[in-house]
Amino acid sequence: MKTYKQLTKDQKTKAIDRCTVEIWKCITEADESYISSVFPDLKDRIIEAGKRAEANQTPWFFLEYVLDTCAEDIRALALNDAKQTLYSESNERVIANIA
Repeated sequence: MKTYKQLTKDQKTKAIDRCTVEIWKCITEADESYISSVFPDLKDRIIEAGKRAEANQTPWFFLEYVLDTCAEDIRALALNDAKQTLYSESNERVIANIA
């Protein structure tokens, strides 16, 4: 297993990208109460982005509206997640999500 610090520059970029995708999935698939509990600092901006997309009748721009106000925060969250994650080598067996 490797920590974030042990990854190559390319691997670090991929790790942050994967964490960013997971955050986006969470934002787009979660309800308001979940967003409030997981992203308390971003909650109001995410909800406002949803309202803006709805008011403009452009739900497909929801993520763009979130990006307008939350991009740096989401990137920081992704970096933090990436730094707290362990990374397995291809020859290592990992059992995840048992607790």
